[in-house]
Amino acid sequence: VFEGFLIEEAEPIVRRELAARSHYQASVKVVVEGDETRRTLVVDVMPGARYERVDLRLEGVDEPLRSDLLRGVGDGGNAARAVVGPEEFERTVADLLRSWGYQQASVTVGTPVYEGNTVSVPLSVVPGPEFRLATVNFEQARGLPLEDLRSEAGLSEGAVYRPDEVDAARNR
Repeated sequence: VFEGFLIEEAEPIVRRELAARSHYQASVKVVVEGDETRRTLVVDVMPGARYERVDLRLEGVDEPLRSDLLRGVGDGGNAARAVVGPEEFERTVADLLRSWGYQQASVTVGTPVYEGNTVSVPLSVVPGPEFRLATVNFEQARGLPLEDLRSEAGLSEGAVYRPDEVDAARNR
């Protein structure tokens, strides 16, 4: 059982380390060798080519959202996360879109294309509709001027729904 745990844990650790050094197509083989008295964890690594750039290829979004996404997650360090941990990267981008009012956003990282010294990662984005505030109500605020409350809350009807702004207004 412990050997299985070692093998399962060692490979992703080695892959992350290699990816941090821009080796995205590494071959990693982990085994435990030896007899009953002495066991050795053997990690066989072929790092493969080193890539200089990772580019995101956004699919399904138009300007200005395209530019916003590239600014938000498209720099080299973040883009590399799409290669190393695609599921986590999908969640990160979807969370970013939701923070911008796209509550039904879905994001899918496609299969990376390795060409020359560049990795091109397709990122399919379906932002869905931009949610807006229909009404802004103030409870337990009797006797306070409505315009003062609206000004302090910073929320207005028809504004884009941004969860962090609603939470901040609720906490004021």
